[in-house]
Amino acid sequence: SHILIAVGARGKGRTDAEAKTKADLLLEQIKAGADFAELAKVNSDDPGSAARGGDLGWFGRRVMAKPFEDAAFAMQPGSLGGEPVKSNFGYHIIKVQEKRTVEEKALRQILVVGFVFGSADVFRASPYRQRDLHRLPTADQVHTDVVVRD
Repeated sequence: SHILIAVGARGKGRTDAEAKTKADLLLEQIKAGADFAELAKVNSDDPGSAARGGDLGWFGRRVMAKPFEDAAFAMQPGSLGGEPVKSNFGYHIIKVQEKRTVEEKALRQILVVGFVFGSADVFRASPYRQRDLHRLPTADQVHTDVVVRD
């Protein structure tokens, strides 16, 4: 989960210093016991997650902005970031609910389904064949640790 305090046009003209100050104040409120999800609904500038209380769902590496991703994957499940994290979007207050690792075999099966039914162009519109499995990335190549929502 996260709360984004955006800067510039996304942040209603908020300057970097104003965004940082607001993020710091929200983080203090959360540490003092305020409800993270409620603060996210009211304050987050992320249109995709604000209505869900900051819930981002499961995600893997190379999906989020790098500073956000690095911070989230360095945190332990159940923890709240000690400082807002700056990205090209603004400042994020991050709360990691849970992490999981997908086994390589399961990952390959998931990717095959995704490639066959979701992105046929990956196989150049050719029908799926068992010998194409070697072309799929391994779990190590995709970094399968993921973070989950509230």
